[in-house]
Amino acid sequence: MALFIISIILITLGILTLLVRPTTPPSGSEESKNTLAPRTRRIIGGATTAIGVIVLALSCVTVVQPRTVGITTAFGKPTGSLGNGLHLKAPWESVTKLDGAKQNDIYRDGGEDTLGNIEVRLGNDAKATVDASLQWQLKVDRAEELFMDYRTFEGIQSNLVDRNFRAALNEVMSGYDPLSPGNVDANSDTLAALSQQTLDKMRAKVNGQIEVHSVTIPIINFDQSTQARIDELQSEIARTRIAEQKKATNEAEARANQALAGSLSPEVLTSKCLDIVADSNQSPLGCFPTGVQPVAEAR
Repeated sequence: MALFIISIILITLGILTLLVRPTTPPSGSEESKNTLAPRTRRIIGGATTAIGVIVLALSCVTVVQPRTVGITTAFGKPTGSLGNGLHLKAPWESVTKLDGAKQNDIYRDGGEDTLGNIEVRLGNDAKATVDASLQWQLKVDRAEELFMDYRTFEGIQSNLVDRNFRAALNEVMSGYDPLSPGNVDANSDTLAALSQQTLDKMRAKVNGQIEVHSVTIPIINFDQSTQARIDELQSEIARTRIAEQKKATNEAEARANQALAGSLSPEVLTSKCLDIVADSNQSPLGCFPTGVQPVAEAR
């Protein structure tokens, strides 16, 4: 729109310079010396008009970069959307460009381009802060609608994406009790489950206006009292597991000893003893049960 206005001004000035002829002052007067010669006036008027036409032509062309969506507006009203590439448009139309690439919003404290971690209230009524990341992308077929609702890419990111993501995360975390028996021994599977729940809620909240690709929750930072209680419960769980393992080991050893004792009959023990004393040239008398003595055949 700005180029169109500039071109109209230049063309108007050029045409006026060509058409309007000032009154000719008497020759030799001071006014005649300051008046432009007709030829000079024609050159200036023609050049101004030509520049105006060039600017007008430029205002009819726009280039939309890859992974970008262009929204054309005329007098404040959206008139269409443009994909990437070179496009012709009406000179009075303006083009607002929205980033159509995948966006990765990172919520954590510290670092560049981060939005700060999110404070939530947990299912046990304690507070925590959550580090998270959200990957989303504009939908080309919904870009015009989004522009009408939010006007700028920053408006979309702030009022549609960020607001709904914080709400979705808080709803999920309000149902998560880190002190419940099933959650005390939490691992990466727990965080993955919370991430998936947040992703599902986020998709429901934006209602298809944008594409929500993924949600990742790498860590939950509990308050001091909650973390201390979690550490205590985890220590108790570890001690219980050690005791259960010792019990299982003792039971297994007892079963093995019973099985071994049942398989060793007196005859087997006597035979094994005779083999040992035969190898060591000792007396075999101790290998027989009490009251049983070997009988040698008389010759």
